[in-house]
Amino acid sequence: MGFGKFESAGRVPLGEGKEKRVFVHPNDERRVVAEGKESVEKETSRQRRGRYYLTKIVHGLLPENIPNIYQVGESVDGRQTADAERIAHSPGHEALQAALRTGEDSESAAQQAAKEVREGRSELDTALAELGLSFDVDTDAGNYTINESGNVNYLETFKPWQSDARYPNELEVLFGEDELREAIEAVEDAGVKAKCSQYLDRLLVLMEEEKNELRANHESSRVESDPQVELEQMLGPFLEGQFLANLHALQTVEEAFASEERKSVKPILIAAEKMLHTLGETGSSQEEYNRLSDKISLLARAYGIPKGNIIDHSRG
Repeated sequence: MGFGKFESAGRVPLGEGKEKRVFVHPNDERRVVAEGKESVEKETSRQRRGRYYLTKIVHGLLPENIPNIYQVGESVDGRQTADAERIAHSPGHEALQAALRTGEDSESAAQQAAKEVREGRSELDTALAELGLSFDVDTDAGNYTINESGNVNYLETFKPWQSDARYPNELEVLFGEDELREAIEAVEDAGVKAKCSQYLDRLLVLMEEEKNELRANHESSRVESDPQVELEQMLGPFLEGQFLANLHALQTVEEAFASEERKSVKPILIAAEKMLHTLGETGSSQEEYNRLSDKISLLARAYGIPKGNIIDHSRG
């Protein structure tokens, strides 16, 4: 796997999506280069290499449906790129990409592209799900096409993991290790089996390194931060007078359930209770604990509890 530099300036994209633009490879028309847009958050180096290995594995298992990937890298202006096999666009897919490039209405072209792949797409999606890859498959019509041999192709590469929104010191894994191992074991071609096994081993090493670094960074930030200050900073915007007044003004269940402000409070209360519990276990003074508990109760009363068809703001 090598890393190359690509320059898209002055080139007309072959296709374009929400997160990237795709160009014909400048040195090989049998390849394409997908370049991330400026608005897209960059992946870590391990994520990029993990994407390469995971896509290599899936191509090895489904060679007629998943384009090969040759390298990942960065363009000359720092955008992340992936160099992959070029798959000829079907008429509907070509019409869809043309509409997206020019900003024209793409609905009819998207319907045509979807119709072209309808028969084989569900089968392909099922095959990907059986490999434990349904977590991050982008089912947009522009990500599928049917080639000259009649095989439906999924044109995206595969992200191996991402930060877990619920647990900031953990990764959300986007593939099934057991499912991949089982599928690799069933491959009859000894060379393909060996390569896929090697790629999976490398992928798992990268993931473990990423997990360890993420946990170390999270632990370091916890040591450096004051949990009491964190809790107060989190509660602060929700304890402002007008915000509390708006919550107290919600008198009926119907009003409360329609309130976006109230919806934003529930996860804060849950997180605050957990943080307060942790403070109680780590030796926070009783005075400080009671002060923070009072603040949480103040917000909880404003949030209120459904009682029949009204919201009870007297308890918290």
